Amino acid sequence: MRKISAFEMAVVYFALIFLPYAIWYWRKRIEIWIIFIFCIYMMLVYGLVVCNIGTLYRMRYVYITTLVALGIAGFIASLGQLKIKREYWKNKCAQ
Repeated sequence: MRKISAFEMAVVYFALIFLPYAIWYWRKRIEIWIIFIFCIYMMLVYGLVVCNIGTLYRMRYVYITTLVALGIAGFIASLGQLKIKREYWKNKCAQ
């Protein structure tokens, strides 16, 4: 079970690395800001109010999963941007 949990947390941390990129990439969209601020606010409130760590972990899981989904979307968007840049430079160098 610990190996599965370690893999899960590795995926979560990897996705959270791309969360700042996702927020920067979609920074002009109000939907991203609403989701991001709501999730951060709720995790902060639960972190300050709930004393039991196990309960806190389960209660914040909903919000961190939403942020992980945004991070994965940012990762996919960054792959798309890299592909566009690669095509641009490939075409520019071929001329």
